[in-house]
Amino acid sequence: MPAGPHVKALTHNRIELVEVYAELRAPLDDAALDGLVDRLIAAAAPAAVRRYGPGVEVLIHVGRGAARGSGRGVGATVRAAVQAASAERCFPRGTPLDACAADLLDRGGLFVRDLTAALAAAYGRRALGRTEHRRKAPGKIAALYRRIEPAALLKVSSMTALAETERGWLTAEIAGLLRSVHSPAAFARLMARIRRETGVGFLPIRPDEVAEPARRLVGVSDQERRLKRRRTPPRFAAVGAGRPHGLVAARLDGRSGAPAWFGD
Repeated sequence: MPAGPHVKALTHNRIELVEVYAELRAPLDDAALDGLVDRLIAAAAPAAVRRYGPGVEVLIHVGRGAARGSGRGVGATVRAAVQAASAERCFPRGTPLDACAADLLDRGGLFVRDLTAALAAAYGRRALGRTEHRRKAPGKIAALYRRIEPAALLKVSSMTALAETERGWLTAEIAGLLRSVHSPAAFARLMARIRRETGVGFLPIRPDEVAEPARRLVGVSDQERRLKRRRTPPRFAAVGAGRPHGLVAARLDGRSGAPAWFGD
Protein backbone atom coordinates (compact mmCIF):
# COMPACT_ATOMS: atom_id res chain seq x y z
CA MET A 1 0.00 0.00 0.00
CA PRO A 2 1.79 3.20 -1.10
CA ALA A 3 2.23 5.81 1.57
CA GLY A 4 1.11 9.36 1.04
CA PRO A 5 3.19 12.44 1.83
CA HIS A 6 4.12 13.39 5.36
CA VAL A 7 1.52 15.66 6.93
CA LYS A 8 2.36 18.96 8.59
CA ALA A 9 -0.04 18.32 11.46
CA LEU A 10 -3.52 16.90 11.83
CA THR A 11 -4.36 19.99 13.87
CA HIS A 12 -3.37 22.51 11.17
CA ASN A 13 -5.81 25.46 11.13
CA ARG A 14 -7.87 23.83 13.86
CA ILE A 15 -8.83 24.76 17.42
CA GLU A 16 -8.44 21.95 19.95
CA LEU A 17 -11.35 21.81 22.38
CA VAL A 18 -10.56 18.82 24.59
CA GLU A 19 -8.38 15.73 24.65
CA VAL A 20 -8.50 12.52 26.62
CA TYR A 21 -5.28 10.58 27.07
CA ALA A 22 -5.23 7.04 28.43
CA GLU A 23 -2.82 4.17 28.84
CA LEU A 24 -3.93 0.54 28.78
CA ARG A 25 -1.96 -1.75 31.05
CA ALA A 26 -3.18 -4.97 29.45
CA PRO A 27 -0.82 -6.57 26.91
CA LEU A 28 -2.27 -6.30 23.41
CA ASP A 29 -1.09 -8.12 20.31
CA ASP A 30 -1.31 -6.53 16.88
CA ALA A 31 -4.83 -7.78 16.17
CA ALA A 32 -6.01 -6.46 19.54
CA LEU A 33 -4.45 -3.07 18.81
CA ASP A 34 -6.43 -2.97 15.57
CA GLY A 35 -9.54 -3.82 17.56
CA LEU A 36 -8.82 -0.91 19.88
CA VAL A 37 -8.63 1.45 16.89
CA ASP A 38 -11.97 0.14 15.62
CA ARG A 39 -13.64 0.59 19.01
CA LEU A 40 -12.43 4.16 19.31
CA ILE A 41 -13.61 4.96 15.78
CA ALA A 42 -17.04 3.60 16.66
CA ALA A 43 -17.28 5.44 19.99
CA ALA A 44 -15.53 8.78 19.50
CA ALA A 45 -17.48 10.43 16.68
CA PRO A 46 -20.93 9.75 18.21
CA ALA A 47 -19.68 10.99 21.59
CA ALA A 48 -18.31 14.19 20.05
CA VAL A 49 -21.52 14.87 18.10
CA ARG A 50 -23.61 14.18 21.21
CA ARG A 51 -21.63 16.71 23.25
CA TYR A 52 -20.67 19.35 20.64
CA GLY A 53 -22.95 18.91 17.64
CA PRO A 54 -21.97 17.73 14.16
CA GLY A 55 -19.61 20.56 13.17
CA VAL A 56 -16.51 19.16 14.86
CA GLU A 57 -13.75 16.70 14.07
CA VAL A 58 -12.22 14.00 16.24
CA LEU A 59 -8.59 12.93 16.18
CA ILE A 60 -7.75 9.41 17.26
CA HIS A 61 -4.19 8.28 17.99
CA VAL A 62 -3.42 4.71 19.06
CA GLY A 63 0.19 3.82 19.76
CA ARG A 64 2.09 0.85 21.06
CA GLY A 65 2.77 1.05 24.77
CA ALA A 66 5.64 -0.38 26.78
CA ALA A 67 6.52 -4.05 26.41
CA ARG A 68 5.07 -6.32 29.10
CA GLY A 69 7.56 -9.13 28.90
CA SER A 70 8.64 -11.66 26.30
CA GLY A 71 5.68 -13.11 24.44
CA ARG A 72 3.15 -11.00 26.33
CA GLY A 73 2.61 -8.23 23.78
CA VAL A 74 2.46 -4.53 24.61
CA GLY A 75 -0.05 -2.16 26.09
CA ALA A 76 -1.36 0.86 24.24
CA THR A 77 -1.57 4.63 24.50
CA VAL A 78 -4.71 6.39 23.35
CA ARG A 79 -5.40 10.04 22.52
CA ALA A 80 -8.82 11.23 21.42
CA ALA A 81 -9.23 14.95 20.77
CA VAL A 82 -12.14 17.09 19.60
CA GLN A 83 -11.29 20.04 17.38
CA ALA A 84 -13.07 22.61 15.22
CA ALA A 85 -12.10 24.58 12.15
CA SER A 86 -14.13 27.67 13.09
CA ALA A 87 -13.56 29.92 16.08
CA GLU A 88 -16.91 31.59 15.49
CA ARG A 89 -18.74 28.29 15.76
CA CYS A 90 -17.13 27.44 19.10
CA PHE A 91 -17.05 30.99 20.47
CA PRO A 92 -20.01 32.77 18.85
CA ARG A 93 -20.06 36.54 18.75
CA GLY A 94 -22.53 38.15 21.10
CA THR A 95 -21.70 35.71 23.92
CA PRO A 96 -18.89 36.60 26.34
CA LEU A 97 -15.82 34.51 25.64
CA ASP A 98 -15.54 33.25 29.20
CA ALA A 99 -19.15 32.01 29.07
CA CYS A 100 -18.39 30.15 25.83
CA ALA A 101 -15.30 28.62 27.43
CA ALA A 102 -17.24 27.49 30.51
CA ASP A 103 -19.84 25.79 28.31
CA LEU A 104 -17.16 24.06 26.25
CA LEU A 105 -15.41 22.89 29.41
CA ASP A 106 -18.62 21.24 30.59
CA ARG A 107 -19.07 19.57 27.21
CA GLY A 108 -15.47 18.42 27.23
CA GLY A 109 -15.87 16.80 30.63
CA LEU A 110 -18.81 14.79 29.31
CA PHE A 111 -16.84 13.74 26.21
CA VAL A 112 -13.94 12.54 28.35
CA ARG A 113 -16.38 10.63 30.57
CA ASP A 114 -17.94 8.98 27.51
CA LEU A 115 -14.62 7.85 26.05
CA THR A 116 -13.22 6.67 29.37
CA ALA A 117 -16.41 4.69 30.00
CA ALA A 118 -16.19 3.11 26.54
CA LEU A 119 -12.61 1.98 27.20
CA ALA A 120 -13.51 0.65 30.63
CA ALA A 121 -16.50 -1.25 29.22
CA ALA A 122 -14.33 -2.89 26.57
CA TYR A 123 -11.23 -3.68 28.64
CA GLY A 124 -12.23 -3.37 32.29
CA ARG A 125 -11.62 -0.48 34.66
CA ARG A 126 -8.46 -2.08 36.04
CA ALA A 127 -6.97 -2.27 32.56
CA LEU A 128 -6.80 1.52 32.42
CA GLY A 129 -3.59 3.04 33.69
CA ARG A 130 -2.92 6.76 33.64
CA THR A 131 -5.73 8.89 32.24
CA GLU A 132 -5.73 12.64 31.64
CA HIS A 133 -8.41 15.20 30.82
CA ARG A 134 -6.64 17.90 28.79
CA ARG A 135 -8.80 21.02 28.59
CA LYS A 136 -7.07 22.69 25.64
CA ALA A 137 -8.25 26.09 24.31
CA PRO A 138 -11.39 26.48 26.50
CA GLY A 139 -9.38 25.71 29.63
CA LYS A 140 -6.69 28.25 28.75
CA ILE A 141 -9.28 30.93 28.02
CA ALA A 142 -11.11 30.24 31.27
CA ALA A 143 -7.82 30.43 33.19
CA LEU A 144 -6.97 33.79 31.63
CA TYR A 145 -10.33 35.25 32.61
CA ARG A 146 -10.09 33.89 36.14
CA ARG A 147 -6.73 35.59 36.53
CA ILE A 148 -7.52 38.88 34.81
CA GLU A 149 -11.12 39.90 35.44
CA PRO A 150 -11.41 39.96 39.25
CA ALA A 151 -8.77 42.68 39.65
CA ALA A 152 -9.52 43.04 43.35
CA LEU A 153 -8.42 39.45 43.92
CA LEU A 154 -5.17 40.19 42.11
CA LYS A 155 -4.36 42.90 44.67
CA VAL A 156 -3.37 45.40 41.98
CA SER A 157 -4.44 49.02 41.86
CA SER A 158 -4.03 49.64 38.13
CA MET A 159 -3.54 47.91 34.82
CA THR A 160 0.05 49.12 34.89
CA ALA A 161 0.60 47.20 38.10
CA LEU A 162 -1.17 44.21 36.60
CA ALA A 163 1.14 44.36 33.59
CA GLU A 164 4.20 44.48 35.79
CA THR A 165 3.21 41.65 38.13
CA GLU A 166 1.35 39.33 35.81
CA ARG A 167 2.95 39.65 32.39
CA GLY A 168 5.17 36.59 32.78
CA TRP A 169 2.39 34.34 34.06
CA LEU A 170 -0.03 35.51 31.40
CA THR A 171 2.58 34.97 28.69
CA ALA A 172 2.92 31.33 29.73
CA GLU A 173 -0.85 30.85 29.72
CA ILE A 174 -1.22 32.57 26.35
CA ALA A 175 1.49 30.29 24.94
CA GLY A 176 -0.62 27.38 26.15
CA LEU A 177 -3.60 28.80 24.28
CA LEU A 178 -1.43 29.20 21.18
CA ARG A 179 -0.53 25.51 21.38
CA SER A 180 -4.25 24.67 21.18
CA VAL A 181 -5.19 27.15 18.45
CA HIS A 182 -3.32 26.09 15.33
CA SER A 183 -4.46 29.03 13.21
CA PRO A 184 -2.77 32.44 13.52
CA ALA A 185 -5.94 34.19 12.33
CA ALA A 186 -8.18 32.40 14.83
CA PHE A 187 -5.68 33.04 17.64
CA ALA A 188 -5.60 36.75 16.79
CA ARG A 189 -9.41 36.97 16.80
CA LEU A 190 -9.65 35.22 20.17
CA MET A 191 -6.96 37.36 21.76
CA ALA A 192 -8.58 40.55 20.41
CA ARG A 193 -11.84 39.50 22.08
CA ILE A 194 -10.07 38.73 25.35
CA ARG A 195 -8.31 42.10 25.33
CA ARG A 196 -11.56 43.91 24.51
CA GLU A 197 -13.70 42.06 27.06
CA THR A 198 -11.19 42.32 29.92
CA GLY A 199 -9.81 45.78 29.15
CA VAL A 200 -6.22 44.55 29.49
CA GLY A 201 -4.48 46.47 26.73
CA PHE A 202 -1.03 44.89 26.99
CA LEU A 203 -2.14 41.38 26.00
CA PRO A 204 -0.54 40.16 22.75
CA ILE A 205 -2.78 39.72 19.73
CA ARG A 206 -0.67 37.97 17.09
CA PRO A 207 1.37 34.78 17.61
CA ASP A 208 4.59 36.66 16.83
CA GLU A 209 3.90 38.99 19.77
CA VAL A 210 4.09 36.12 22.26
CA ALA A 211 7.43 36.11 24.06
CA GLU A 212 10.13 34.01 22.41
CA PRO A 213 10.63 31.53 25.30
CA ALA A 214 6.93 30.69 25.22
CA ARG A 215 6.70 30.67 21.42
CA ARG A 216 9.36 27.98 21.22
CA LEU A 217 6.96 25.62 22.97
CA VAL A 218 4.56 25.76 20.02
CA GLY A 219 4.96 23.32 17.16
CA VAL A 220 4.17 19.96 15.66
CA SER A 221 5.05 16.93 17.75
CA ASP A 222 7.64 14.48 16.48
CA GLN A 223 4.91 11.83 16.43
CA GLU A 224 2.80 13.80 13.97
CA ARG A 225 5.80 14.71 11.81
CA ARG A 226 6.18 11.00 11.07
CA LEU A 227 2.60 10.50 9.93
CA LYS A 228 1.70 9.84 6.30
CA ARG A 229 -1.74 9.88 4.73
CA ARG A 230 -3.07 6.39 3.99
CA ARG A 231 -5.74 5.54 1.45
CA THR A 232 -6.85 2.50 3.44
CA PRO A 233 -6.81 1.88 7.20
CA PRO A 234 -3.28 1.09 8.42
CA ARG A 235 -3.35 -2.11 10.46
CA PHE A 236 -0.90 -3.19 13.13
CA ALA A 237 -1.46 -6.81 12.11
CA ALA A 238 -0.75 -6.15 8.42
CA VAL A 239 2.32 -7.42 6.60
CA GLY A 240 4.54 -5.33 4.36
CA ALA A 241 5.56 -1.73 3.82
CA GLY A 242 2.15 -0.30 4.72
CA ARG A 243 2.24 -1.66 8.25
CA PRO A 244 2.58 1.13 10.88
CA HIS A 245 5.62 0.91 13.13
CA GLY A 246 3.96 2.21 16.26
CA LEU A 247 1.14 4.67 15.62
CA VAL A 248 -2.20 4.76 13.82
CA ALA A 249 -4.19 7.98 13.59
CA ALA A 250 -7.55 8.94 12.14
CA ARG A 251 -9.37 12.21 11.71
CA LEU A 252 -13.13 11.74 11.88
CA ASP A 253 -15.65 14.09 10.33
CA GLY A 254 -18.37 14.82 12.87
CA ARG A 255 -21.12 14.98 10.27
CA SER A 256 -20.41 11.75 8.42
CA GLY A 257 -18.18 9.90 10.86
CA ALA A 258 -15.94 9.05 7.90
CA PRO A 259 -12.27 8.67 8.87
CA ALA A 260 -9.19 9.95 7.07
CA TRP A 261 -6.36 7.57 7.92
CA PHE A 262 -2.73 8.22 8.84
CA GLY A 263 0.14 5.96 9.85
CA ASP A 264 3.81 6.36 10.71
